[in-house]
Amino acid sequence: MWTIPIADSESGKFPAVLGLVAEQALEPERDVARVFGEDFARELVTIAPGEWVGPIESSFGLHLIFVRERVAGAKPALAEIRPAIEREVQAERRNAQVQALYDRWLAKYVVTIQKPGAEPPASAKTAK
Repeated sequence: MWTIPIADSESGKFPAVLGLVAEQALEPERDVARVFGEDFARELVTIAPGEWVGPIESSFGLHLIFVRERVAGAKPALAEIRPAIEREVQAERRNAQVQALYDRWLAKYVVTIQKPGAEPPASAKTAK
């Protein structure tokens, strides 16, 4: 990572340092928004490929942006995502089975949650 100072336009002083990243992987707009903020992501999609723009503000500070290419989103083929879908379905089924087991166990018992320092309820006291 290279760093260069950014001069304040009014004072001419160098109050900040800009980190330069060689390249950022292509990411969907929603992922960029989650990391850098909604305003940054909205600004980013307006930049034409092959153009330097900035500074653009994000939650991390100011950025100079060069967009090399823009790739339209596409729906993946079912064959590409089938393994991930199968894993998700199996995980949901496992979670449902575990929850059903917990519910059966819970139906057999009376559960009382006691706050720290509170006197236990009469039904929870044991004979000595």
